[in-house]
Amino acid sequence: MEQPSREIFTLDIDGTPTLALQAPNIEFARGVCAVPDFRLDLSEITSDGIPICPADSVFELRPATKEEVVAFKRGVGLALPADDFTFVILIKVDRVKVVAVTRETNDST
Repeated sequence: MEQPSREIFTLDIDGTPTLALQAPNIEFARGVCAVPDFRLDLSEITSDGIPICPADSVFELRPATKEEVVAFKRGVGLALPADDFTFVILIKVDRVKVVAVTRETNDST
């Protein structure tokens, strides 16, 4: 079965290119960015002690530039393999705990 094509998009937060993500299309990527927990998780990440996503932040999603695509691919290449959604932060951030979540199957049935 052929893999569906995926594009890389950049999320600008308050006009700053902040993270890159891969999705089948921009509508899917917008849906991911619209999840309240996604915004909440981003609000807990800081850069020089300042939250990268304050409560009143404006999100703008767009196709990634060539440089952002390179950064995304490099970041994904450095991460642990995962089957789930992946994004790469494009700005300097303070400490971030990286978690890879994978689905486990129960083959005992």
